[in-house]
Amino acid sequence: MIIKSLSRKDKNFGQLLKYIFQHGGGKTNPEGVYLHNLQHHDPADIEAHHKAFTEVHRHHSGKKGSNTMYHEIVSFHPADREYLEKNSHVLWDIMREYSQQRAPDAVGVGVVHMNEKHPHMHLMYSGNNLHTSKSSGISKSQFAAVKAHMQTYQKEQYPALTHSQLAIEKTPQQQKSDAEYQLEKRGQTTKKELIRATIVSALSGSKSAFEQTLHQNNIELYYRNKRAVGVLCEDRKYRFSTLLQADSESLKKLTGWYPKPEQEQKKRDQRMKQLQHLRTAAHDHKLPIERSIEHSKRV
Repeated sequence: MIIKSLSRKDKNFGQLLKYIFQHGGGKTNPEGVYLHNLQHHDPADIEAHHKAFTEVHRHHSGKKGSNTMYHEIVSFHPADREYLEKNSHVLWDIMREYSQQRAPDAVGVGVVHMNEKHPHMHLMYSGNNLHTSKSSGISKSQFAAVKAHMQTYQKEQYPALTHSQLAIEKTPQQQKSDAEYQLEKRGQTTKKELIRATIVSALSGSKSAFEQTLHQNNIELYYRNKRAVGVLCEDRKYRFSTLLQADSESLKKLTGWYPKPEQEQKKRDQRMKQLQHLRTAAHDHKLPIERSIEHSKRV
């Protein structure tokens, strides 16, 4: 089992619903559809689902850059296809369990897809919970906990899925946006990759040259607590720790140029101690000479 989470910031609920139903069997096989907090809807009624997502979004916080929906994909190994085809209730139950763990209070729709060699399901969740502006998003650690739960649940409930053990990444990755996922799928370069390449290339020079290169490419530094922690491009922020998480050397150089306030203060304190030590040493070295000269004058 592989689980991917894609975030979206637009309000085109109909487009995503159409996609997951068009390429799945939702219209012809209602058993392949799971409705989350939408129990009274006809499983194949896309228009009703669309209205429900739109209604839930009325309570959305509306904060700039916040997620309006989540598109999640759970896929299985091709070798388990025959078992899943004979036991179609398994996929429905996994959608149910996953939704209750991942987004218990959000509105959701899940559709089974058997149109590719690996069976998979697409799940769509509202960006905020039902009747509230609270986000349905979860942190990386919470997402990892959900994956761990699903791994245990699958092993206990469906041990026959021997080829589809859940793949949990050793290093958590930032959730990709749906647009980035689609670009990578088509082999195209994403905006994030272009920004990352620009930063890495600019790091070969001095700090001032680095900042000038960013400015020339319409990329600006953004700060937290008076420290540059990332860049801003077209009203979107990218943290250095995310862009360069696999490039420790580049991160180390940036940390040296833009240290944390406490690190900067520690460096200043060390420099002051070194300076005080030099002054003390110079004074102790000079004092005997002055006394010797004064003694010779008296003689």
